[in-house]
Amino acid sequence: MFRKTLIPLDGSELSEQVLDAVTRLIARQDVGVTSLLCVVESEDDKAEAEEYLAGLRKRLSERSIPASVNVAVGDAAEDILGYVQREGHDLIAMATHGRSGVTRWVRGSVAERILRSTAVPLLLVTPRTEEQPPEEFFQRILVPHDGSTLADQVLPYVKEIASLYGSKVILLRVESLAFADPEGRIVSRTPEQVLGALEQTASRWREAGLDVELKGELGDPASRIIELVDKKDVDLVVLSTHGRSGFNRWWFGSVAEAVLRRCHAPLLVQRAAGESPV
Repeated sequence: MFRKTLIPLDGSELSEQVLDAVTRLIARQDVGVTSLLCVVESEDDKAEAEEYLAGLRKRLSERSIPASVNVAVGDAAEDILGYVQREGHDLIAMATHGRSGVTRWVRGSVAERILRSTAVPLLLVTPRTEEQPPEEFFQRILVPHDGSTLADQVLPYVKEIASLYGSKVILLRVESLAFADPEGRIVSRTPEQVLGALEQTASRWREAGLDVELKGELGDPASRIIELVDKKDVDLVVLSTHGRSGFNRWWFGSVAEAVLRRCHAPLLVQRAAGESPV
């Protein structure tokens, strides 16, 4: 699934919480390449950053995950994106924010800039204030889906994660209470109609061997996603970012950013093939 993982860190304990999620994600695969990256503001900070990453590399080694350490000087988002492009990583995993540490990233800003620009999957983890991480990961995966084939591009990732962890997959479709059809007529929908529109997608996903539950909702997509994360105790949201899907036309990039700001569950985002970075 993921052979080369990049984990950007800013030196804070909160940013390190991404390690729990990403190591569980890659631990059940064949060992690939894991890189730890810290981007600092000046050359004077490099030695401290290297020492910090060396400590984390030792922790990962104790979990049988070998890792390299890398320190760059410059702009965090630009250096992360450039490093991925040069080294060919196929996953970026990072916390959505941190506090101080070796380097003072405005973490939400960095995460959103990467979300808008990266062409590889991005695993985003919101740090928890409690000391203990959850005992289990990836038991309930929520996949917001607009019915398009572009949204289906996350299926291979969901299928592999679900097969590794025995996960239940919740397919969610959200539509507006009313919208204009191509002829300009106002069309209203019911939750039952939204649910019915998801059946064809569900059939494809069940044929892939997934245990699928369907949810149809009306309203704002980001708000419904957040509500369902809490209601269903979801521990991973998998989302495709794109912007064209029939009558409903979710702008998935903006939905992903809104979910990023408010969701406490890890978020795995994949830009649909053919979609240009913002």
